[in-house]
Amino acid sequence: MTGTFSNQYKLPQLPIPALADTKKKLLSAIRPLVSNAQYQETLQAVKLFFEDTGEAQKLQAKLTEWDQRIEGSWLKPFWYELYVTSREPLHTSSNFNILVDNVTFRTNYSVASLAGKVCRSVAELYQAIRNGEVEPQKIKGVPIDTSQYPNFFRSIRIPRRRCDTYEVATSTKEPIFIVLMYKGHCYKLQVVDDNNIMLTSNILSDAILSIFTSENTRGPNVGMMTTAMRDRAADIYEQLVVSEVNEKTLQQIANALVVVSIDEESSTAAEALTNLFISGSNKWFDKTFQIVLTKTGEIGYSVEHTAVDGTTSFAVIEYIQNKLITNDNERSETVNKAIVKKLPWEISVNVQSELNELERANKETVEGYTVVSKNFNSFGTQEIKRLKFSPDSFFHMALQVAQYRIFSRMRSTYEAVSMRSYYEGRTECIRPSNTENLTLAKAIAEGEQDQESLLDLMRQASTAHSIQMKEAQRGFGIERHLFGLKKMFELYKEELDIAGCPKLFNDPGYAALCQNFISTSNMTSPLVKSCIFGPVEEDGYGIFYVLLEDRIGINLSSTKANESTAKLLVDELMQALEELREIALV
Repeated sequence: MTGTFSNQYKLPQLPIPALADTKKKLLSAIRPLVSNAQYQETLQAVKLFFEDTGEAQKLQAKLTEWDQRIEGSWLKPFWYELYVTSREPLHTSSNFNILVDNVTFRTNYSVASLAGKVCRSVAELYQAIRNGEVEPQKIKGVPIDTSQYPNFFRSIRIPRRRCDTYEVATSTKEPIFIVLMYKGHCYKLQVVDDNNIMLTSNILSDAILSIFTSENTRGPNVGMMTTAMRDRAADIYEQLVVSEVNEKTLQQIANALVVVSIDEESSTAAEALTNLFISGSNKWFDKTFQIVLTKTGEIGYSVEHTAVDGTTSFAVIEYIQNKLITNDNERSETVNKAIVKKLPWEISVNVQSELNELERANKETVEGYTVVSKNFNSFGTQEIKRLKFSPDSFFHMALQVAQYRIFSRMRSTYEAVSMRSYYEGRTECIRPSNTENLTLAKAIAEGEQDQESLLDLMRQASTAHSIQMKEAQRGFGIERHLFGLKKMFELYKEELDIAGCPKLFNDPGYAALCQNFISTSNMTSPLVKSCIFGPVEEDGYGIFYVLLEDRIGINLSSTKANESTAKLLVDELMQALEELREIALV
């Protein structure tokens, strides 16, 4: 077998870590986050959980049995369930967003021609994936999982009470199409003709331009529904589908390859990033892959996280961006015009009232968040490597120094780590808020150690970070393992004769570890201008950083209540990067 998915069944299965290994790493991860007194309490809870005939042994046996019984990754169904059962609004809780660098093509396209090129590129990639023509991905020669690729297209998360559903449309005889959102209206745009021959981007651009020039009214902006709490969104969805007209329109949105949204609000890159992240105008946040274009030629991607992760998302984004940069000649055997249809709605008075209320609430939400986006231009990965440090560990050392300076303590920091070397691998996480980084941060803040001693602490912190990273990539992190054990308790507690929830899962020390006060993720591509996602905790911070050869992009989100601290955190982070370089130059 050759092609896009040829390596899938050669990939190893995700392992289940040994209990002793998880116990040791768990205590190490919690130690820097709690007081001595709390650590002693947590130590007892951990010992009780992991004792030879205790709860962990029973749950581990059940998890092993689960792994042997199901096809694919033992983690995948639990991870999927975690998303679809969340009742929080998607755009502020789980979706992530990427604004690309448009400097190489911004003068080449009008908004209509840019939209046409994007639509054509999406259609090409969809066809290539469906035909197995996309080269299987590898990292350093190691094949990685491609099972998420089909989930990007013709897919959607549908709001339901208590638990959403996620759907990928099955193949139909209907020609493939895009849904374009403009001025609160939805338009169905076929990207192939009726003989299934792909249209050129120029033909698609002409059709899109005709929409821009002919549409002068504001539509109902039904996509505002996707900014709501999920149960409320489900209520509105249920009211909509009472109408057969609405039901068909919603199905068309679900079946579209992607949604392309026209953002008329943003005049600058900063506004584009904020509106990409949080504005509900002309958006459908339930759609797995949403491409947002501004009137000034910015292009962003909003991704719903249920069935796809960042690394696979970027493979799709990179394909589209390379098409925009190369501007390759397109061949087509048809000169037929693109078929465009405005999708109709029947909106009741009650639904319109709900949408109006959500629009007012969304404006308050936009005003309630702060986005800080800065470039650290002094140096980048090239210099960090010259200093013999891992760029990722260097960044997180600086982040922990900044955190400690501001808060005089260390709270838990989350860093997502891909496990795509495994079949259906998703993500693990590591905690840069570790003892080694805390020791380094304290030493720098106190200013009592010489430069040679500080350099030694940096090396220890970098080594600890790299070990954590490699272990997580290999599937031997601790948090997905503990998550799996907890799921076994929830599913089989009566069968396993475990009366109540294990004390560990309610322990304050374990809670301190799992509280993602600072949640981080990163990209390493020069195609990226900025990235953003919402903070996980109400009083916390979301940091998406871009590690490039000559600079580091820093993108932070927080609630407006934390605006001054958010700006201070970024400033302290940039200062800490400079300081660490000075130490490393000894």
